[in-house]
Amino acid sequence: MSRFGKIFEAASGHEPPAKRSVKRRGPGRPPKAQETEPPRRPGRPNGKRSDPEFTQTTAYIREATYLDIQDELRAEKRRVKRDARDYSDLVEELLAKWLKARKRKGEDPDAD
Repeated sequence: MSRFGKIFEAASGHEPPAKRSVKRRGPGRPPKAQETEPPRRPGRPNGKRSDPEFTQTTAYIREATYLDIQDELRAEKRRVKRDARDYSDLVEELLAKWLKARKRKGEDPDAD
């Protein structure tokens, strides 16, 4: 009987409700699917911001250059539809080409 069972009986004139039994998983029962894998949330996949292979950088370029680049990227997106580059893809592509050319020529990166 609970701590206040006698008080409850006296006040209501009948016995308190029975305790609920809690089902516990025994040692032989496998865990439920919800407990092993978190449910996949609907929505967009993770982007570059949450990808550990990417890092955010900042560079100063002239505004006119930036606006012209954005115009060209929008035009490319209209032509290509799905797999069009964004600004960061373009910057990475150009920097990778620059780096590859320097390595091919055998230039010393510290020469500048």
